[in-house]
Amino acid sequence: MKKISEKVFCAFCKLPRHFYNKKHIDWTNVALSSFCSVVLMFAIWQGFDARIMILFVMCLMVAESFVQIRWRLSVVCPHCNFDPVTYIKDPHLACEKVKKKLESRVESGDYLLSNNNPFKNLPKRKLPSPTSPPSLSKHV
Repeated sequence: MKKISEKVFCAFCKLPRHFYNKKHIDWTNVALSSFCSVVLMFAIWQGFDARIMILFVMCLMVAESFVQIRWRLSVVCPHCNFDPVTYIKDPHLACEKVKKKLESRVESGDYLLSNNNPFKNLPKRKLPSPTSPPSLSKHV
């Protein structure tokens, strides 16, 4: 059986997190929506009615909405707030969201005792190394 979620690593802070694989509904959601619409039909009209199709479509819309919202919320890293979907569309906006989250984590200080410290795995910026040491001027 296929897993609902899997453990992945954030592309930015490299910390583990859970990610929901399913982006859209599948046949099990369709079957559950049809069962839900039949139960609602018998609860409302106490018998078979053609309006079950409207209930079925509404149940499908609700199921699709919940699955997509769950997928979209699981894409964002909870530790550093990196969002790959936003990064593909607008890298500067994704960068600003990460900066804001990391600044709030520094101000609160809750990362110091946490196992999921996003600052631990961040890449360090390297300054360009000088090719030769600075020399004294000829006039000194």
